Amino acid sequence: MPSPPCRVCGKPDAVICYPDDHSQTICPDCCPKAEHADGETGHQFDYDRAERQHECRYCGIPKNCTEHAFDD
Repeated sequence: MPSPPCRVCGKPDAVICYPDDHSQTICPDCCPKAEHADGETGHQFDYDRAERQHECRYCGIPKNCTEHAFDD
């Protein structure tokens, strides 16, 4: 099953993860500059215990793959 497209650029190939509401799907390239449904902009990192790393709650990119990696 293909991934739903990014809500900003429309490309499905770069999408890492997506919420149940596919209208909020966003790719890691668009996430840092986009405003999200909750009014936040940019990546917001949460700790994923299963993956043992911080990941963006919107696009799923690991924090160590972004410019925010300095404090990991």
